[in-house]
Amino acid sequence: MDLTPEALAEEFSKRFRVKCPEVRFSWKEASGPAMTVPAAHPDVESMTITFDDEELTVQIGAHYHCHFDLFRYGLGGERAKDTEQIDPALDWIRSFLDGHIVLEIRKVDGRYAGGSTYPSAGLDDARVPPGFERFTWSGPLRHAR
Repeated sequence: MDLTPEALAEEFSKRFRVKCPEVRFSWKEASGPAMTVPAAHPDVESMTITFDDEELTVQIGAHYHCHFDLFRYGLGGERAKDTEQIDPALDWIRSFLDGHIVLEIRKVDGRYAGGSTYPSAGLDDARVPPGFERFTWSGPLRHAR
């Protein structure tokens, strides 16, 4: 298989349809292939997955992005592109879509100042610090303050 960004996007699309059959998405071409999953809630914004020669990137609105390396590394330091490296990204996306990952946004003076994600397990009683907002794919989390 020729592992160009386009070929990786095509393989990703096939696997995404299997792992997330209920999720609709669209494709666009900018500086490379980009797949967009429309937002489930306007506060979270759409998810965009882009592909290049080194990695695939998952972007959630303007708040957060993470990278998934497309290379498998050997014991001798050699590296080779491998479509199996798509699977960790698909697992992460599925977990986020299912609400098992929380997106936390920090704002300072009302402006975006950073974002992170972590598992949602155990957050039922968690307090959100001032200046932070927490979301799952379905929308904002409302915790007691």
